[in-house]
Amino acid sequence: EDSQREVYTIMLGKDEAEWILSQPMNNPVAIAFRLRQIVANVGMSNSNESSFFVPHSAMETCINDLDAVTGGLERLMGSPIPPTYSRHLSRIMVMYLANLPLALVASGTPSLGAMVA
Repeated sequence: EDSQREVYTIMLGKDEAEWILSQPMNNPVAIAFRLRQIVANVGMSNSNESSFFVPHSAMETCINDLDAVTGGLERLMGSPIPPTYSRHLSRIMVMYLANLPLALVASGTPSLGAMVA
């Protein structure tokens, strides 16, 4: 928590860091929300310039992409690992690690194979 606060303070400044950390939503969503606010405020201040529309829509598209990726990652992190996958992975890792010393000796590096064995 303290290291996260320190990184946010260095990257964003004290006020922005406190705002992000005080939000009830998770931090990536709060950051995307704040980016949308900043882009909207800049758009409002430049409302008389029609040339701002293209960069504004490009920034909105990037923020939407960031939001979509964040949602996908949250779904992945919230999904449990299936037991069958976990069993197969552990068996494959045991087979791989059991055969690794043999493969190292066969490859011509016996000192490394002896260290691993």
